[in-house]
Amino acid sequence: MAPNNEGREWENLAPAINDHQADTPSGAGADKEQAAGSARTTDKLLRARRAETVSESGKTVDRPAALTHDVDAAAEQPPVAEENDGLATGEASTADEVSEGPLQHRGQESDVAAVVASTAAPKTPARIADQQTEAAERANAREIAVNDRPRFLRLRQIIIALAVPLVTLALSVRLIATTGFLWLAYHRPGFPADSYGFDAAERMRLGSYGLEYICNFAPSTYLSELTNAQGHKWFLAKEVAHMTDVKHVMIVAMILATAWAALALFSSHSLKERAPGAIRKSIFAGSWITLVLMIALGVLGALGWESFFTRFHELFFPQGNWMFRASDTLIRLYPPQFWVDAGIAVAALALLFTILVMVLSWPTKFRRERARKNAADRLALKQKLSQD
Repeated sequence: MAPNNEGREWENLAPAINDHQADTPSGAGADKEQAAGSARTTDKLLRARRAETVSESGKTVDRPAALTHDVDAAAEQPPVAEENDGLATGEASTADEVSEGPLQHRGQESDVAAVVASTAAPKTPARIADQQTEAAERANAREIAVNDRPRFLRLRQIIIALAVPLVTLALSVRLIATTGFLWLAYHRPGFPADSYGFDAAERMRLGSYGLEYICNFAPSTYLSELTNAQGHKWFLAKEVAHMTDVKHVMIVAMILATAWAALALFSSHSLKERAPGAIRKSIFAGSWITLVLMIALGVLGALGWESFFTRFHELFFPQGNWMFRASDTLIRLYPPQFWVDAGIAVAALALLFTILVMVLSWPTKFRRERARKNAADRLALKQKLSQD
């Protein structure tokens, strides 16, 4: 699931920012536009870095007003020297017009004087110094944004990579623990019928109660109060206790997978701008981890399903209340063949999701070339900044 726009923010990085591009003659408009594009790119990096700093600290960070200026306006702003020349010319011409053209009304004379004063006031030596300071601050901030490395980058990549197998397995198990899969399992050719008298409708009704119970937050009475026509309870206390244990494992697993996915999403914040390619590489690595894990589990299950099934229950249900008689309701609803089918279905779904993620994040020739171009543009920008 690699982001399609990954690395696009570096397309306009070369040549690098040069606040002195404004000194270029007016005919070099293309150079100015190119410099403005580079400035916009690095300002995007700076905003990403600042946003991450704010999100980590939980408070607003004060910054100079110069850093909040629009980059386009900064790139199009005339140089100070030219402004001063224009000012001197404008002031002289205005003064000549005032002195040479006799004014008919005293009010007009006062208006012209006000215009001259308002135009000349901001262009003081102090204002010129402020503009130079602002330009230096912008260049320095952009250089920091380009050279800066995201905090805990390796750890964040590991978190994103591990989210792939966790979310894949959790999603696959949740899709199998539904009445839809139960219906498919009961109606597939060759599935064993209940030797104690359950017909397909009754089996489907009670089996749905069991699957719904392990996935919702209902109390144990959701199963313990189910009775037959004679008033006898369908589920023994031991069966209800085991289903409650399964429910706890299921809920904890879903919460863990959801929380880890949220942590991975938070870890990916600003990596697209500040570490192009890091998210895609992490997801691709996670898909390989998932594939290896699924192959290992598949081999264990194929070599000895009974042993694998027993070890699984001993690990997650150490209480030992998972052994039942063939006549108990849980075994009649979920015979051994049901768990074989469920295991195969979970593995198939997980493999399908893994292949999909792997294809979407595969380092194709186009992506590799784009990564090399991004790296070259980034290096060119750093070199340009060091020269200016």
